[in-house]
Amino acid sequence: MSQPVLTALLNFLSALVWPGLVVWAIIKFRAEIVGLLERVADIKIAGSEVRLFQPSVATAEPTSEAKIEVSQIAPDGFFTAEGIRSIVSQILPKGETAEKDLLFFNNQRQHSWLVASRSKVVIVLDDEHTRATNRLIQVIMDKNNVLPLSFDSRGTAGVVSFKANPIPWYYSFTLFPTPKSFEDKFRELLDL
Repeated sequence: MSQPVLTALLNFLSALVWPGLVVWAIIKFRAEIVGLLERVADIKIAGSEVRLFQPSVATAEPTSEAKIEVSQIAPDGFFTAEGIRSIVSQILPKGETAEKDLLFFNNQRQHSWLVASRSKVVIVLDDEHTRATNRLIQVIMDKNNVLPLSFDSRGTAGVVSFKANPIPWYYSFTLFPTPKSFEDKFRELLDL
């Protein structure tokens, strides 16, 4: 082989080494990368913050195995409002049932719900991980201790905190364009 052909071949191969290593690393460590991305709540890119999903509450206890009917699962794989109320009703004090629900965060990977009974307000996080670990119920609050609400925003999502539980929860601007619209619907949820 002549010197110019050998040099061109070596240059070509060296140009493929780094992209090849990156592709190999992504394939080899894809499970770890997915796990990392699932733990990341948001990403800042060029000064814009992008909300990926709401992280689940680390202290959420698994609930008893719920009897799930096909009618309780929507075509997108998430629980229907009826299914969410059914799950919440299983953990409420004796004699109470989940009476009202409010979807307050949704994207392709997660749905977050507020569910009210006579004395409780429950936050439910429906995603692949919480369904697999049976930890959809995230927070149970006394209904008379949830107000006032605190609001903030982070990039593409709003943030709400409840008096009874200071953990911030993301809400979708597509569902509630303003904090007032969220608070109005929340107050309707509390009125049973």
